[in-house]
Amino acid sequence: MGKVLKQVSFQPSLTLASSSQKNALSSFATVMPMRKRGSLGRKTVKSKAIEHTRAAEAPDEKRARLQTDQVHRSLARAAETPEQYQVRLQS
Repeated sequence: MGKVLKQVSFQPSLTLASSSQKNALSSFATVMPMRKRGSLGRKTVKSKAIEHTRAAEAPDEKRARLQTDQVHRSLARAAETPEQYQVRLQS
């Protein structure tokens, strides 16, 4: 599939604008390349390895792993700043 690039032209309006506003508008009109998407339907090597190790672990190992994860997350939440807390709630 070939990429189709759309040419964008900037037409200044008749209103008076400062030079910083003009620069901001002209830089906004530039064409940005598309970001590559990750492998949506594919598993990574790391996720496969984690899946295999978790399938092979015993129930008591799973319980211990989940408990340490829970402690680690609660400590991380206790150490976060109010700004980090707000960002975490928004995501």
